[in-house]
Amino acid sequence: MASTAASVLASYVWGRLSDHSSRQTLMAAGALGALVFAVVGGVGVALGGIGGPVGAAAAIFAAQIAYEGVRAGRKLHLTDMAEDAFRARYTALSNTLIGLALMAGGLFGIAADRFGPAPVLLGFAVIAALGAILARDLEEVQKD
Repeated sequence: MASTAASVLASYVWGRLSDHSSRQTLMAAGALGALVFAVVGGVGVALGGIGGPVGAAAAIFAAQIAYEGVRAGRKLHLTDMAEDAFRARYTALSNTLIGLALMAGGLFGIAADRFGPAPVLLGFAVIAALGAILARDLEEVQKD
């Protein structure tokens, strides 16, 4: 329920921001994801958990808001940067790479089983921060 509520609430805001600048949307969503994962991971390390079901729902809600921003920014950036002849190819490649990354996410499950979820969440924070930093170098593709 937390994930669905976050998707519904965040989609309009991220969509409007992406219409203005998908690059800035990617940076903001990556930074938000890094913050959420760092806070949740830090709380997990400090307290030995994130507050049971309520804490987990809050963490999922916040992470899903960041995910929706990355998703909206990626899709709109790809659509606006690609020429008509290449748009379908770029979309297929992008979706394939995302799918492979999600499948590789199973490795994080193994790491969480071995080291606990908090260190893995802190690792996600680093990955999200790197994504936000890399988005800075993207070309601004939206036109006024």
